[in-house]
Amino acid sequence: MKATYLTAALLAVSVLASGAPARADIILSGAAFSGTNSTGTGPIGYGTTTAPNGYTLFMANGAFSSSPDYINTAKATSDLGFALTAGTHVVSGYMDYGGLAYGATSLFFGGSDTAGISVYAAQTNSLSSVPTFAADGNLLRSVTGTNADGAGSLSYDNGTQTVTLTDYILASTTLISSLNVPQVGTGATSGSGPTIGFEMTLSVTNDTTVVPEPMSIALIVPAIGGLLVARRGRRRASTD
Repeated sequence: MKATYLTAALLAVSVLASGAPARADIILSGAAFSGTNSTGTGPIGYGTTTAPNGYTLFMANGAFSSSPDYINTAKATSDLGFALTAGTHVVSGYMDYGGLAYGATSLFFGGSDTAGISVYAAQTNSLSSVPTFAADGNLLRSVTGTNADGAGSLSYDNGTQTVTLTDYILASTTLISSLNVPQVGTGATSGSGPTIGFEMTLSVTNDTTVVPEPMSIALIVPAIGGLLVARRGRRRASTD
């Protein structure tokens, strides 16, 4: 019996030590872009990855490129399903809308319609002169195509991991056009390319505090109780 309790206790401790529960990767499920004024309030022209009531926003895995690695290639994508594993990720976005002096991007995670990260900045004509950026909690376009407040934060936590936006560049029509990005969309082979784009860096870290699973607790409680009983038994035997 004592050996059984000891085995259970060791098993429970090993489960906790292994970092259980397993960390779930943060899933980037959608994005929305809004033209804004100088204080980050919009939307003045907009696009979303789901494309309701607006232009299509095409997201790519990687920095600005003349041949982007698109995450979504359809004009309406309900869920990007892009896993943000621990580490650093650079993603970019492209859409057909120009003439914006300022713009904001909202990111949506895990299928939520509420923005997890929202950022805005002035556009730039050169990658060597990038304006500062800031969190945006003002009225922006949401992934559902309606207007809603931005996240007002550059970080999002899903309970086991945190993603933080560390860099943001909003490229003007002049700059994005210089990349000669081809027309985007399913089956698109000709036509003008996107006229505005943005690039962002996302840093994903594991949260330091991990709550034990119920099964781990269920193993530990009786195991500790068994060890206490066994310890009392040994004390009695030594006294006798």
